[in-house]
Amino acid sequence: MAKTNAGKQPRHVTASELINQVLEDKGVSKNSLADQTNIPYKTLCRRLEGDGLLTLIELRKIAAALQVWPSEILPEDFTEKRQAAA
Repeated sequence: MAKTNAGKQPRHVTASELINQVLEDKGVSKNSLADQTNIPYKTLCRRLEGDGLLTLIELRKIAAALQVWPSEILPEDFTEKRQAAA
């Protein structure tokens, strides 16, 4: 019998995972990102490992340093547009 994902909720991607993916795609090290954002290296590493929450200021600094829109490093549920009730 084939396995399906029916009944399972989709796994939500976190901002930390999205940022790590952009770092990998662009070949940017965490050390370089810490330098560019003035976020202490140890703090940045903890945040990107999912230990603690990124602040909006940190997200904005990271997006600017990586030259991406902030929406590119936010989970989909933060950026999707809601349908207005008719």
